Amino acid sequence: TTKQKKLGTKFLYNNNLIKNKTIVPFLIIGVGAMNKERQWGATKFSNLIKLLLFDKKYHIVIVGGKDENKIINEIKSSLNSNCLEKISVADGLLEEVVSVMSFASGYIGNDTSFLNIMACLNIPSLGLFSNSKPLNYNKNLIKLDILKEDDYGKTGIIEKLNVEDVYDKYFEIWKKRGLKWC
Repeated sequence: TTKQKKLGTKFLYNNNLIKNKTIVPFLIIGVGAMNKERQWGATKFSNLIKLLLFDKKYHIVIVGGKDENKIINEIKSSLNSNCLEKISVADGLLEEVVSVMSFASGYIGNDTSFLNIMACLNIPSLGLFSNSKPLNYNKNLIKLDILKEDDYGKTGIIEKLNVEDVYDKYFEIWKKRGLKWC
């Protein structure tokens, strides 16, 4: 709706993600998870963000609900001031968060509803699947090719997903899709 779009646009302006009336390309990092077995963890997300921000073209918006404040704060506390200049956090009303997400260029995150929403918004979305097998109902819902079919659901299996593999897959996806900003 128009009201929801205004919520997202306001967030973008307030976080300097609109410059000269143009949205600055940004990537959503989805840190929420329904349970611990689906949670990639603050340290891995922090290290991924550091790699992504090494190229100064990036801006990152971390999304999560109020229950994710702890992991969001852990991530932010591990980043230096140069990184923090390129980070925004969307953790408000669901309508605002989804509106912000609709303006993004891509998504990387845990297997959650936000991952599925992004794919349905026709935005390339790299899911960190572990507890359940990856879904394949949408071409924008992308998985890592790390785990074997029978690995999904095993305790602690998310630890097999390392930062470098996520980073490499990210570039493969967006390069293949011809997005210039990566």
